[in-house]
Amino acid sequence: MERQLISAARTRPGSATAHLRTPVAALFLAFLTIAALAVRALSQGNGPLLNAGGPGSSAAAATGTPVAAVALSALLAPASVSKSDPRLLYDASPDGAWAAYRTSWSGPGPLYLVRSDGSATPILVGPNDRLEPQAARFSPDGARLAVVDGAGALWTIDPQTAQAREIAADGPWGLVFGRSVRFGDNDHVYVQLVGSVEMPIPSRLGVVDLRDASVAVLSDDTWAYAPRPLDGGALAYLHLNEDGSYTARRIDGNKVTDIGNVGFIHGGFDIRADGAVVFSDGDQTQLIQSPGQPARALGAGTNPRFTADGSSVIVYDNGAALSKLMALDGTVEATSASTFVNAVSTGKGS
Repeated sequence: MERQLISAARTRPGSATAHLRTPVAALFLAFLTIAALAVRALSQGNGPLLNAGGPGSSAAAATGTPVAAVALSALLAPASVSKSDPRLLYDASPDGAWAAYRTSWSGPGPLYLVRSDGSATPILVGPNDRLEPQAARFSPDGARLAVVDGAGALWTIDPQTAQAREIAADGPWGLVFGRSVRFGDNDHVYVQLVGSVEMPIPSRLGVVDLRDASVAVLSDDTWAYAPRPLDGGALAYLHLNEDGSYTARRIDGNKVTDIGNVGFIHGGFDIRADGAVVFSDGDQTQLIQSPGQPARALGAGTNPRFTADGSSVIVYDNGAALSKLMALDGTVEATSASTFVNAVSTGKGS
């Protein structure tokens, strides 16, 4: 299917949420409330849980090839993490020198940058009463960290100096930045542009040029979440359906294609660089290999993540209390007795 794409400069002709104040049917308001709750639940998956018992307990230990090994090993040291002291891991730099995390799963608190030597620096961005970073991601070269603060502003942080720079307080039409941020390259960040932090609807896809702080809207879809850059300049994202489920879509130029319905994704999801989608309903992990193909069950597991080469998936099996590395036919290649689930510890030379 093809849909019209639009591009908007960062202007303020009026509040993006003004139309929500117009009297509407109670049923529609109920849907908005349910949708907002569903979106917030989805957004929590941006920062995976980190709840481990010591070094070597990451799921990557099963493969012998941990991602961001140095910084994550420091983060997982016994003095820093225990089963009663969970962390919320946002990302690790591609070279393994840094990891970004929080010491609480929700509520106010700083973002921490942990260095390979184990030292951690708290980063405070945003208003004092809204110190709850929504999303954070390292650039491909590891030179900066993009952060969306608790008030919906976009920042970049230099890990070497811990200096923060506000890029933009909001985007076009008064939309603020939501709970997803992904680098396309070192100078461009894909974002969600939402009505408000508390009520992230409507939600559009946007791209920010960090060189001049310009913000552009990418699509006319007002129920678009979790942008993911793909190979060849394409972009994947999740569209929120009327029943609260999600459809994975991809944008290639002016063409928008449905990859497939991923349900309510209570157990998280990941999208490979070619557009393949892996997701969990909270129990079983499923795979959509290419657009139009039916979802195929791989096995029990949540928080699925593709390995760096895309040939396997790592999941956490709640029932067995094991992290599992699974081939795309569902064969279990390795297991690790840990409760460490993260978006970067996916082994295979990554």
